[in-house]
Amino acid sequence: MAPEQTELLRLVDPAALGRRVRAARETAGLDLPGLAALAGLRATHLADIEAGRARPTLLVLSAVAEHTCTCADVLLLGLPADLVPELYRRLDDAALGLTAGTAAPALRTADQVLDLLAAASLPFLELAARRLRASALESLGDLAGAVAELRRATAVPVAEVAWIRDLISLSRCHRELGELDEAIAAGEDATTTIRQLGLAETTEAIQLTVTVAAAYLVRGDVRHGARLCRRAADRADAYGLPVAKASAMWNASCALDAGGDPAAGLALALEALAIYERLGETRLVARLRVDVVTLQLKTPSPDLDGALAMLDRARVELEATPSTHLDAARHRLCAARVRHSLGDHERAADLLRESEALAPAGAADLRAWQSALRGRLAAGRGDAHRAREHFLTAVHTLVGNGADKDAAQLWFELGDTLTTLGEDELALQAFRSAGASQGLRAPVLTTLPRMS
Repeated sequence: MAPEQTELLRLVDPAALGRRVRAARETAGLDLPGLAALAGLRATHLADIEAGRARPTLLVLSAVAEHTCTCADVLLLGLPADLVPELYRRLDDAALGLTAGTAAPALRTADQVLDLLAAASLPFLELAARRLRASALESLGDLAGAVAELRRATAVPVAEVAWIRDLISLSRCHRELGELDEAIAAGEDATTTIRQLGLAETTEAIQLTVTVAAAYLVRGDVRHGARLCRRAADRADAYGLPVAKASAMWNASCALDAGGDPAAGLALALEALAIYERLGETRLVARLRVDVVTLQLKTPSPDLDGALAMLDRARVELEATPSTHLDAARHRLCAARVRHSLGDHERAADLLRESEALAPAGAADLRAWQSALRGRLAAGRGDAHRAREHFLTAVHTLVGNGADKDAAQLWFELGDTLTTLGEDELALQAFRSAGASQGLRAPVLTTLPRMS
């Protein structure tokens, strides 16, 4: 018997192995005493094996396989051993296809492999298939489905950075679904385990920290989110991890923006962008370009033509990498906002429709900002009723998502919009609602930790 079979026998679930032994016996048309006699076993011992109460030796398993016209590999694994490399190859090919932007075939392959593994005992192959399935589902916009797969994939800690990548994906999907407590817990609950597994000094561990920081920022806890980003950047510097440092700088730029200083956030985001560009991190570059343009729109006299050129580059990069529907939806929304700022309301409306079609159903935060832009477009047409309706949808979505500060800012914007449209009474109601949102007043600058 090969050494790998000895290890497989040690790891295999006795209950699953017992079910396969019994199925092989019944397929061979043998009763339990008959197979026991042929294999030189006591009938009670064979009964214990089939019930999962006893683990056979490899010699016993080989004897059972011989007299049931099967092989020990099938009894151990649930499928022929020579099929395993082929299944890994299929998953690898599908993952390459996912990189090229073909998520649906990748999902089909993952499902096919999982179907084959339904009665098998190949936990690492199953994990690879579930990771592929989660990536495909997230790419297709099924965030809830991705969360379900990622919960399975992360349930058992493994001393490899791929486990942390799964946690990053889990936290991100929870955040996009508006499940901010779960997004934070996905990272914070794993902190001690990551340290015990010796993975604390990896790029992925630091990226998990800044992913958690992003959830704090969305929840409105700007100071704590900023502190996490600062600590993450310091750790990245200490460990010599430039990608991790750029990730921390990126989220710190979001913290500065949330604190009322988008210009400082923009400067930091551009530094992070330069690092990603130097290191060839194409997908991260594309996503960050969208955030850079978003920050530019919040500064006085933004270069709108330059913003469109940057978004054109981002679109090419997103299409050349394994981007998700969510990435594309955010890109189109940002482009729509730039067109709106340029006064091209027709093109802005077209891009907004593209964004809405691409957006995952559960992406509450994105849906809120789409509604806000719909309100601005309605206001541009002089339709105060529609503008108020869309703004209210955005506000209520943000409040439900725990983003009270963003909701308050939209109340202020709605008040200004309604004042411009001559709806003074409705405008006053909006201003009062803004003031009632956690006692917020007009936006002011908040001092936050700066990145060196």
